[in-house]
Amino acid sequence: MATKTEQGGETTRVDLLWLNFAMIFLSGPSLFAKAIQLPPQTIVFGRAGLAAVTLYLFFLISKQSYQLESRQDRRMILLMGVLMAAHWVALVQSIQVASVAIGMIAVHTHPIITILLEPWVFSEKFKWRDLGFGAMVLLGVVVLVPELSWSNETVQGVTWGVLSALLFAIRNVYSRRYVRKYPGTVVLFYQMVVVALVLAPLLVTTPVDWPEFFSWKMLALGVIFTAGGHSIYVGAMSKFKAKTVGIVSVAQVPYSIVLAFFLLAEVPTWRAFVGGAIILGVVAAETIFGD
Repeated sequence: MATKTEQGGETTRVDLLWLNFAMIFLSGPSLFAKAIQLPPQTIVFGRAGLAAVTLYLFFLISKQSYQLESRQDRRMILLMGVLMAAHWVALVQSIQVASVAIGMIAVHTHPIITILLEPWVFSEKFKWRDLGFGAMVLLGVVVLVPELSWSNETVQGVTWGVLSALLFAIRNVYSRRYVRKYPGTVVLFYQMVVVALVLAPLLVTTPVDWPEFFSWKMLALGVIFTAGGHSIYVGAMSKFKAKTVGIVSVAQVPYSIVLAFFLLAEVPTWRAFVGGAIILGVVAAETIFGD
């Protein structure tokens, strides 16, 4: 069965399967936060550096232009890269101190944080419905937290995850015009370059297990699941309406949890199931009924 896209083309079940395949690729990096035995900043540096090199080779082979048009664009890309570096480091920290489930659920509060930030940043009309969505997400976060003690690993994981979501939301709000202006691969390339440059100095002060750094796991994370995964996602999402992509994107969380269960033997708690259901339900509702 085929349906119409926003561009007037048709999508099929094969296209939907391809989009879900892209979501699985985007879910993969969460597992490497646990599988790679390195500090968060080292993992993110390796991931970004490998992805940048891969995308650069792609541009050379495909002869695709990757030039930025203005100095203002370069400044914005620089800001996006710095925010992305902090976002990824916080997310990896969340997963390492808690679990894949906690990290992925907490970071997926970012769509609601985004809609709460946009009216303040762009002087747009505030919608009370969005405040209700925000309150429901807060409820979901409260359910995730077993006790108000920083010594609790879940509390640390939720805190780092929500911080990661906030940084990602800020990046999305300030960059929404630029993401539309350039191809997704070009934006990702420059962000990866900035992320690597920002984190490179930290390698001097952080002990690095170089055999682990140059392992197949790091290669797979940077080349396949970052450069490759994002490219698959960009290609798949072009065939669907924004709302469809938004709804399917929520599937990253259950995909990550299932993969972590089978590959890392992580079993989510009942709090993760209930809190995650509330948060992801609100995100899906905002995607369906939002403007």
